Amino acid sequence: MTTAKAALKKLNDIKDSLQGYFIERDDAVEGLFLSLISKQNMLLLGPPGTAKSMLVNKFAEFIDDGSHFEYLLTKFTVPEELFGPVSLKGLKEDKYERVTRNKLPEAKFVFLDEIWKANSSILNSLLTAVNERIFFNGTKKQRIPLRMLVGASNEYPQDNSLSALYDRFMLKYWVDYINDDSSFSALLRLEDIKVETKLTEEDIEAIQQQEVKWPTDIEELLLEIKGVLKKENFIFSDRKWVSVVKLVTAAAQLKGRDTVLREDFAILSSCLWHEHKDRHIVVSLIEKTIDPFESRIKELEDQLVEIMAPVKSLNIKEEVVAKGLHSVIDIFVQTMKNINLLQSKAETLKDSPKKKKLLNIIEIDKSTIETLTVTTTMSGT
Repeated sequence: MTTAKAALKKLNDIKDSLQGYFIERDDAVEGLFLSLISKQNMLLLGPPGTAKSMLVNKFAEFIDDGSHFEYLLTKFTVPEELFGPVSLKGLKEDKYERVTRNKLPEAKFVFLDEIWKANSSILNSLLTAVNERIFFNGTKKQRIPLRMLVGASNEYPQDNSLSALYDRFMLKYWVDYINDDSSFSALLRLEDIKVETKLTEEDIEAIQQQEVKWPTDIEELLLEIKGVLKKENFIFSDRKWVSVVKLVTAAAQLKGRDTVLREDFAILSSCLWHEHKDRHIVVSLIEKTIDPFESRIKELEDQLVEIMAPVKSLNIKEEVVAKGLHSVIDIFVQTMKNINLLQSKAETLKDSPKKKKLLNIIEIDKSTIETLTVTTTMSGT
């Protein structure tokens, strides 16, 4: 019998392989495993050519649960392609039923690529399947074994009638082009990832069966987050909050813990937003509620980057020629004032490794400005 510890070791090895191969996609990879364990649906959004489909397909190669279904949707997709053809034998008996063999109603893992390309009637027929795990086959109410459904798209749904289906995707990740130059260089040198081990159904169930407790203070934290978001007009259905509990529980299970911690709520930044433009607002609200100290450190780090931006982008020689030496010195003086102000704010925070790191960076930046001030003054340029 597989133990949760052994199953988690296998899962983490697979996750490490995928995160090493799909550069700057760590959150999306993490989301796939959360989706798998929590039985929640996941949506990948982002521009074309960002490896959304490749990521899902490669993930599927590592899952050995017996039945996968994948389909690329278009505006011409018909129900037969997803749910199976109408049974001719059934028609002879005055029954309108579909033959669902090897189709979506019999799959445990489903991937629908370009999901919003299909017409609304096709997509709305998915509603009960993706949420209640039920497929109405003629007069029969058929339970389906769906463990997780992943959708991918370059766009948001354009039809308001699809908002209910869009809401069924608990986890949403924006996958963008690779940003870091060193990451891009690594991408060019990548070799294909080998599938040497797979997660079995027994592994998945061993992880899911771990008991996880919700202490009173953690329940109160969930209510606090709900209230903070509501105050900013981010209002979600009761169904969504029930799914949030499942996701947070799964986050603890993936860490091999028997108790939910505050850090497990970080996953909410990937599910409690409607559009990507709202994400940073939701993330900020959640981070401030979960860990005010962590949020404050990040806020000061961002401010330091903004303060140093004029210095780092400054062409000293051009500035001296255009506006004179005093203009450059004024920039240095003002930047130093701003850094000193930020440093005084940082020093009021409780002691921690992150505070120490921030203060070290501040000292380095101050030293840089002092050196630039002296050398610029002495050279006159």
